[in-house]
Amino acid sequence: MKILSAISASTFPVLLLLGTVVQGNVLKCATGKEFDNRHIGELASQAEYQYNHHSYPLGPDGRICKAHEFDIPLAHTRATISYLVQVCESMEGYRLYEWYNSKWVICE
Repeated sequence: MKILSAISASTFPVLLLLGTVVQGNVLKCATGKEFDNRHIGELASQAEYQYNHHSYPLGPDGRICKAHEFDIPLAHTRATISYLVQVCESMEGYRLYEWYNSKWVICE
């Protein structure tokens, strides 16, 4: 019994660490919707310059960035929520936004 409790005690910090790593791979938006970074990375590869969308947020340097907008339907309704993947520097530097309260809000 002592061996079992020693093993359980030693694995607890490892499980906490794994939970932190898994949490770091998820972006959470204002509505509570969560996205896996791998999925968003795939969507970021579809980003193109969109000069006619003035509502899109500018990049950190104030320039227009590549963007890819997509919609996700809400359950039990015909409504959708719009999301925007923005790529400014490189594919690894993408940001995800959600259209919330009539503006683009960054997901973190």
